[in-house]
Amino acid sequence: VEPLSPVLFLVVAKFLGRGLNHLLSSNSRRCFVFLGGGSFIPYLAFPDDIIIFMTCSKECLEALQEFLLFY
Repeated sequence: VEPLSPVLFLVVAKFLGRGLNHLLSSNSRRCFVFLGGGSFIPYLAFPDDIIIFMTCSKECLEALQEFLLFY
């Protein structure tokens, strides 16, 4: 195992997290707000998986696709 692998993973994961936060918080129509507490949770990340919470519309999916292609 390369000694820098964990550090590189954290740098790339941080970029993904900040990008998703910016993508979803820059337009309030893209956000999915959980009822009850009104909490804003853009995504949940695990070592091998990610769950992205956003409204299901063509504009939102195109924005997400554009970001993921950039990523």
